[in-house]
Amino acid sequence: QVKELKSSLRDANRRLTDLEALRSQLEAERDNLASALHDAEEALHDMDQKYQASQAALNHLKSEMEQRLRERDEELESLR
Repeated sequence: QVKELKSSLRDANRRLTDLEALRSQLEAERDNLASALHDAEEALHDMDQKYQASQAALNHLKSEMEQRLRERDEELESLR
């Protein structure tokens, strides 16, 4: 009976060691995923800022082109 208890204790210790190793591995994976998520969120924020700046520049150019077209139309009308 003592042999069986010692064997059971060894098995339990082995399982505990395996579970602790698995927990450490999963914690490391979680930390890596959290870091990757943080990096992705920062990249998304940067891209959003670039998009907003590009959109503002595009709107400005569009406004300038519309103004130029109006001025040309006015010039053409005055020449007629």
